[in-house]
Amino acid sequence: MTEFIAKITQNKLIAWPIAVVLALGAFAGAMNEIISFINQEFWRSENWLLKSYSALTDWLTVAVPIPLWVLVPTAVLAMAWMVFLRKEISEARSQSEQLKGEIESLRNPEEPSPDSTQERVLFWAVLLYDMKTSGEGAPPSQISEKADIELTIVEAALDELKNQGLVQRKKYREEPVTLTQKGRKFISQGEPLRRYSSFRIRVSQHI
Repeated sequence: MTEFIAKITQNKLIAWPIAVVLALGAFAGAMNEIISFINQEFWRSENWLLKSYSALTDWLTVAVPIPLWVLVPTAVLAMAWMVFLRKEISEARSQSEQLKGEIESLRNPEEPSPDSTQERVLFWAVLLYDMKTSGEGAPPSQISEKADIELTIVEAALDELKNQGLVQRKKYREEPVTLTQKGRKFISQGEPLRRYSSFRIRVSQHI
């Protein structure tokens, strides 16, 4: 949208005079036709304003022969300008819809919805984090070992959990996985909290 406005602004010195002249010409022609039709002589009175208007409209509505070699390029340029405007308006609308979608997603963020494997990996990451006294989470390899899930599956699950804003992790495998505030909120209410509580009970029974 901003680029479109900038392009229109760059060309307004050409567009506005042309638009004004065309509008004046159309208006003057229409008025002269109406005046000629109703044949009211007071429009040709001695009033300086009416005389000025009459002179201007007579000048604007003078038929001027235009050579074909001038008319054709002018028509081509006009058509090219219309195509350009249509393209820019379409792009501006597309960008506007995209911005609306982004603003709406910021106003109403989607609730995270991890699948069963991702949730299991998340629960293990939370549990191992809470069990540590160092204030750091467990690396993916430890989560894989404790959860008995292949490391590649754990890595993929952590990537998706990170995309949903539930965990923080770096790309290195041995870097600790930490829970975000959004992740804490997710497992502290509703069904996720009930499932996490059940998970902790099952884990404690096997320790």
